[in-house]
Amino acid sequence: MRILIYGAGVIGSLYAALLADAGYDTSIYARGKRLEILKNDGLLYKKNQDLIKAKIKILEEVPDDDIYDFILLTVRENQLYEALTELKNNKSNTIVTMVNSLDSYKKWEDIVGTGRILPAFPGAGGSINDDGILDASLTPRIIQPTTFAEISGNKSERTKHFSKILKHARIPYQEVKNMHMWQLCHLAMVVPIADAYYEADCSERAGRDWKIMKKTELVQFKEEYESAVRNVDEIINNPYTAILLKYKKAEESNYCIKFRQYALRYWGQLHGVDFSEFGDKDITVDEFNHALSMAQIEKKTDFEGGGGNAENNIIDQIKRRLNVILFGVVKPEDDRKIKIGKDAMLSASNIVFFDELLKIDVRDLQKIIDDRERGNITGLQRIHASAGSCERNEERWVDDYYRELIVRGLCSLGENPKIKVSLRDVQDRIDSLYPSEEENDSSEEFEGWEVMEWLGDELHFCEVNYPQTSLVNRVTYDRILKALVECKEKIEDCVEELDNIKCIMEGSREESKG
Repeated sequence: MRILIYGAGVIGSLYAALLADAGYDTSIYARGKRLEILKNDGLLYKKNQDLIKAKIKILEEVPDDDIYDFILLTVRENQLYEALTELKNNKSNTIVTMVNSLDSYKKWEDIVGTGRILPAFPGAGGSINDDGILDASLTPRIIQPTTFAEISGNKSERTKHFSKILKHARIPYQEVKNMHMWQLCHLAMVVPIADAYYEADCSERAGRDWKIMKKTELVQFKEEYESAVRNVDEIINNPYTAILLKYKKAEESNYCIKFRQYALRYWGQLHGVDFSEFGDKDITVDEFNHALSMAQIEKKTDFEGGGGNAENNIIDQIKRRLNVILFGVVKPEDDRKIKIGKDAMLSASNIVFFDELLKIDVRDLQKIIDDRERGNITGLQRIHASAGSCERNEERWVDDYYRELIVRGLCSLGENPKIKVSLRDVQDRIDSLYPSEEENDSSEEFEGWEVMEWLGDELHFCEVNYPQTSLVNRVTYDRILKALVECKEKIEDCVEELDNIKCIMEGSREESKG
């Protein structure tokens, strides 16, 4: 495991020291005065009142062919674009941008290439004195752990890998769903607090000075921050975030309603019919017709499909869309049609699913499902983006939106005993539309390799941290090393045996087919 820290300030130096201490092959890139100090004295840092020299490599350049598993970019925001430009030709796959910025990640990817950026934010603070000695520490997990996420919001192999590295180095961390949103919220908190501290005569009492805090809130925050986050509405209102928040809220709700009541209320909401006087109680046919008549008089128009047709129309539309998702066709065979009664009780998650389905034209939904079944995940979805352009991030959001809608929606159907869709059927359909990464992976990686990787890390850790300088340490070292090696060999034997069994089974299958 090779890690490069690009930037030798407080943050970069601390992460370099911690990662090196955990046994990782760590290098740090520096320049100017900081480079000269590191070349002469090494990376010195305080740990429990002791002065420690970190076991790291000092670099004054980063060759293009010098490849690292992770590059941690720990520079100031005003140095970010210069650093990205310098790294664009380096062959390393992942650049962890530990910078808080309002900029779009697409701008960064335009420089270094799509898929290389893993946005993050550090959880640390401290100082470097005139002698170049680092005095810094990690912030407590409850206040600010190291935070990161893929741009898409999806978990990936490299986020799992990065999590393992941080865990092994005892660095508190959290993986979030929307990193850009997290950074915006973080800035919203930090900017006015920082302004207040700068404004106050005594920084320790800034929080108790109402006038300063109020001034910061109303003047500094309004003038500087609000202008900087004009794109926050776009982030909040993107399709993926919207559906994610809706499902999250629904999962916390115990609200339920009969299917026919849902249909009437949805139709009424669509046409501006006021049902507020009825609260949560069931609306009768007479009450519905009365409310419809009042709306017609007020709006001076007739509503097509009103009266008794309203519930039937909505129910029919939902069933048609569900048939498309579950069976790939609007009108499947009679024995395969979705079965849901008018009096079936809908959960809040069911309601979110149906609300979103009714927004999609059944023909478009058919094309979306067809595309998905053919493996084309970004074909038609582009036209459904909320924004006008077809940028990659928007495509990603839209594709994630449909996945979140369909997967969570189908699961909500399977979890509702009043709707005749089994969890097994739901899972089979989800697997057919969204096959797992393991199924798509031609390498067919065995999950046990994670254990092998962990054992390898432990072996390295043992070799680095338990020097053979005394008889006791030597005995302990040999015992630990022997146990780890034996464990590794046993797992390798198991994997070999599994491979043999797999070959035999696949051979027998071929024979039986023949």
